[in-house]
Amino acid sequence: MADKQMAADPAVRALQIDEVFRFAGPAAGFSYFGALLVLGVLADTGDLGRGSVWFLGATGVTLVRVMTVIGYRRRDPKSSPEPWANLVIAANLLAGIQWGLLGTILFPHNHGYRELFTIMVITCFVGGSLTAYSAIRWAHPALAIPATIPTGVYLFVVQDGVHAYAGVAAMFFCFAIYYYSVRLTRHLEERFALQVAYPTCCG
Repeated sequence: MADKQMAADPAVRALQIDEVFRFAGPAAGFSYFGALLVLGVLADTGDLGRGSVWFLGATGVTLVRVMTVIGYRRRDPKSSPEPWANLVIAANLLAGIQWGLLGTILFPHNHGYRELFTIMVITCFVGGSLTAYSAIRWAHPALAIPATIPTGVYLFVVQDGVHAYAGVAAMFFCFAIYYYSVRLTRHLEERFALQVAYPTCCG
């Protein structure tokens, strides 16, 4: 009940959304630079055609993210920030699908460095965005779930047959990311609630 009350407090909600938008611009830039490097790897491994289509999609996702950041900064300060939170979640869902495609449809069939690179990129972007997006509930899971779960299922169940232990480990890793995201969201909500209640000591 207390968590719902904190989330419903407009002042707390505004601080949560503002916290996410502190990082949203750099996060979009880092993601796009990573996508550019991925395109280079795909071209280097003979997959430029599909890679170009994927990168075009990544460019579209980045444009959505950048327009969202610009719109938030230019908004009427008296207006509700809630639509901007929903836009962040939607943009992160698109980004999660983008990285999930890299780990499934675009995952290489031949052994080589591209396999390790793909797993590293997805893991780093999902794990690295934990602190950037956890201030808003579902903002980080919207990115993490479509990026990691389809990749894990494809790698350990579909591509090469069923590998039970590895598959369970992959799903446990996905759950752990979700768990830490939820815990960090709750921690930030509590911190912002204290900041609202005691602005002189927590501001």
